[in-house]
Amino acid sequence: MNLLDVNNLQRRFTLPGGRILQAVDSVSFAIAEGDSVGLVGESGSGKSTLSRLLVRLLDCDGGSIHFAGESIAAIPARTFNTHPLRAFIQMVFQDATDSLDPRVRVGDSIAEPLRRLSGMREKTESAIHQRVREVATQVDLDPALLDRHPHQLSGGQKARVGIARALAPRPRLLVLDEPTAALDVSVQATVLALLARLRRDIGLTLLFVSHDLNVVRLMTEHVMIMQHGRVVERGTVDQVFRAPVHPYTQTLLAAIPVPPARAALNRSHFHVSS
Repeated sequence: MNLLDVNNLQRRFTLPGGRILQAVDSVSFAIAEGDSVGLVGESGSGKSTLSRLLVRLLDCDGGSIHFAGESIAAIPARTFNTHPLRAFIQMVFQDATDSLDPRVRVGDSIAEPLRRLSGMREKTESAIHQRVREVATQVDLDPALLDRHPHQLSGGQKARVGIARALAPRPRLLVLDEPTAALDVSVQATVLALLARLRRDIGLTLLFVSHDLNVVRLMTEHVMIMQHGRVVERGTVDQVFRAPVHPYTQTLLAAIPVPPARAALNRSHFHVSS
């Protein structure tokens, strides 16, 4: 059964001078429960806009989104936070520093969705506090850091806070928008390994948005290539990487740098299940 079904999704923006930008143009795809799908494209391809449409941070101009069999595209983004399904669709943002309120302690940032979203089983402060500590442990974040502010954490620790906050409401779909792009290479590897473990242990469905094809190859089984607002190629990772059909995909693959220590970044290192 598909957890997410998207059909003919549209989103346009009006630019200065009245020019129309079709950021998402007739996009259709499905994601099965438990699958891990990569969404790849260069800056400006529309992948971040698409991801925000899916989690209902942006309104659609046309098309449909069905999550767990229920239509959600017509629900205004400004009110979707009150919908019972909101808790089950969560997002990890690209830059954890920018997505965390510098005035709010880490523990309260993780607790925020539990307090704000409807249908949460954590109804009391003690239950919320317990859940915050649970997810902190899940993402290998020392509970002693929960009383700190974001500026007191390292980049890797802030990334874990962002993941913990998304996991707190027990989502079924996790949309990850370039979650390691702002991190050093060594920290990226540990965060990717964490995400792979969480997917295996919790049974999450993932949409992994990235411009890094090497990361997508490590983290996903299926991939969609996006250009100028359209999905121009899709398939299993093996199919697309071994025999790309679209010229844009061929260009992206040809541009992948090949590091000398390639063996250090293979699938077994991340324990990615197929």
